[in-house]
Amino acid sequence: SSDVCSSDLVEVTSGDATAPSAPSNLTAQVNTTQQVRLAWDAATDNKGVTKYRIVRDGRLLGMTALLAYTDTTVQIGRSYTYTIKALDAAGNVSLDSNAV
Repeated sequence: SSDVCSSDLVEVTSGDATAPSAPSNLTAQVNTTQQVRLAWDAATDNKGVTKYRIVRDGRLLGMTALLAYTDTTVQIGRSYTYTIKALDAAGNVSLDSNAV
């Protein structure tokens, strides 16, 4: 039958197109075991940030849901540049954090 009951109606929305804010206050500390510990302040999003993308020298290094990450792959005597991007559940990506 072509009769539709109101309880059968489904609302369709356009989805989440809003990117999170950029993470801020990124810091890096080298510890005695030649690891770099990164920490940053949370990004904000209209639906919530789900994870952070850690970028080293322009390449993806890792992902985390935390506000810190330890790079265990550094080499003595090399310099690195790190940035962080925030992602939400819809896959929207923030601008880069400050670089360190």
